[in-house]
Amino acid sequence: MAERPGLLTTVAIIAIVLGALGVLSSLGSVASSAMQEQMLSLQQESMPAEQREFTRGVIELTAEYRTPMLIGALLNLVASALLITAGALALGRKTIAARLLLISVVGAAVVDLYNTYFTVVMQNAMMPMMDQMARSAAQDMPPGADASMETIMATAQFAGTLFVGFFLLLKLAYYIVTAIALGRPRVKAWFAGEADT
Repeated sequence: MAERPGLLTTVAIIAIVLGALGVLSSLGSVASSAMQEQMLSLQQESMPAEQREFTRGVIELTAEYRTPMLIGALLNLVASALLITAGALALGRKTIAARLLLISVVGAAVVDLYNTYFTVVMQNAMMPMMDQMARSAAQDMPPGADASMETIMATAQFAGTLFVGFFLLLKLAYYIVTAIALGRPRVKAWFAGEADT
């Protein structure tokens, strides 16, 4: 039996790992979305006024974006399951794996772009509320503390956006490498030899 190309082994294993992480992430998103509003509502009673206002804003924002975020989580679950299946089939030298792996990385790329867009939109929508809460908290602090708090919040937002963007770029790079790997003659020949094994 011909030896499996190393690049194919790598992309197949990464597909399985990304798929498993995606399944866990999707299930976690659905579970947290179901519980978050209820937990925040229960905690509101014991909060200071400014924190209660912030929590109310978070609840309203979560409700506004619940549908697109749940759609994203469900799409991610499907794309992740496809990645796991395609990766496993590729390691098993099934001819269908090449096409399925290509479909799964294209689908996962679209889902990742969708989810990243709504994540950034939600982060940006939450920033004014966080700024307001920071200013309220800074009232009891020394002069100039509000400017420091705003700087910290802006830095946190930038760092969060940077992390989301960097992780998206890494995944997109993997999807591109996978598509290129599937088009390599050695990989095609390896899949085509299934009938000879």
